[in-house]
Amino acid sequence: MVFTDYVTPSLVRGATTLRDGEWLSVGDMGHLDADGLLHLLGRQQRMFVVQGKNLFPEEVEQVLADYPSVAAASVQAVPDGVRGMHAVAVLELVQPIDRATLADWCRARLEPYKAPRRVYVCADWPRTTGGKTDHAALARCLAANPEGPVHWQALPWRLSS
Repeated sequence: MVFTDYVTPSLVRGATTLRDGEWLSVGDMGHLDADGLLHLLGRQQRMFVVQGKNLFPEEVEQVLADYPSVAAASVQAVPDGVRGMHAVAVLELVQPIDRATLADWCRARLEPYKAPRRVYVCADWPRTTGGKTDHAALARCLAANPEGPVHWQALPWRLSS
């Protein structure tokens, strides 16, 4: 992974190295529960703070991706004057959905601060050469167009019948 530039020191904010002796880290964070089971939370470089709490986009992305109409999800941090940051979701869909239905889905599975404040649909889903979602490309697109890029659709509140 190192020689193909998948792992670089820039993956972890402020880190000069990801090596610890013979070990190499990609910045995954997690915890051990009382039974000694490891629970992975997400990558350190993707975590952001909402209302003073750590939010790992991977958790929200998994909840969104579990919805039957969602093919892929990416959760991005956007500055918020009240909360510090808030979550915005970008989705690739296999069939149309409305925001209210997806909000109900998220509300049943996530703490309120983790729920995306805005949801966009991206038809031209960026992928890495390995076939994974290119979260960095989506982040750059959103940063350049804070109100949503013109080729993304805001998820409608209710579908027209």
